Amino acid sequence: MELQKNQLTDDGHIIRNVENQIKWIVLQEKWNTAFNNSILNEKMKIDKLALYPIAIILSAFGLFTLYLSSTVIFDLFGIRSAEGNYVWFVVWANFISSFLYLLASHGLFTTKKWANKPLEISLSLLLLAFLGLIVHIQFNGDYEQKTVYAMLFRSTLTFWFLIYTNKKIKVWKK
Repeated sequence: MELQKNQLTDDGHIIRNVENQIKWIVLQEKWNTAFNNSILNEKMKIDKLALYPIAIILSAFGLFTLYLSSTVIFDLFGIRSAEGNYVWFVVWANFISSFLYLLASHGLFTTKKWANKPLEISLSLLLLAFLGLIVHIQFNGDYEQKTVYAMLFRSTLTFWFLIYTNKKIKVWKK
């Protein structure tokens, strides 16, 4: 903005000297900064509100996974015998993933930029376990058909949680 001897403001007032013109420019910059920050804060509030349901769902999924896998691993409530032909490395992959889900949900609740990392690790682990399950099936290992469906469901759901989290993290980095 070029400084002149007499200058009109946005609302029609005349600023008569250079010193007042500089004060006016500084005041406008402060106003614009405050206004833009309030808009960004509102967007962040809306973004956080949209984030909480996903974080709650991810937490519930993590707790449910922890319960199911730990009951088989530690033979709680006689679940191990009721499960039939379970595959150990799949159960352990689910057990580890449950903690990663809980860690990711904490990252989402607190809007941490690393919230997607536990989901990336979990998805990699689940895909490796699924690949191992396919090899296990090919070598005529004992398994339940519901394990295949559960692995497909869990891997797909983890993938979608990861996609959603990555989108939110891109917004946080702006």
